[in-house]
Amino acid sequence: KKRSVWNEEKLQEKAIEYRKMQRDLKARQEDAGLELKKMEEQQLAPIRKDLDKVIEKVAKQKGLLVILPTEVIMYAADSVDVTGDVIKALNASGK
Repeated sequence: KKRSVWNEEKLQEKAIEYRKMQRDLKARQEDAGLELKKMEEQQLAPIRKDLDKVIEKVAKQKGLLVILPTEVIMYAADSVDVTGDVIKALNASGK
């Protein structure tokens, strides 16, 4: 309804203002995303450190040379899956 009242100059001004607001919003979203990622990494770092120690301990106990995350494995027999052992060791460590 306002469109019929506004002249072309006012419409262009509002369009520019709208695009600026969109750019500002996008920049704020990106900044918030980066901040969130940084906070997540800070919170998870000690957990990952503890988990790495437990994984290393399990690998040494079982005489394993490599433990890979399931995301990089196409197929593995259940007999080589040490996930349960790692979970048990992590729970036993109290961390």
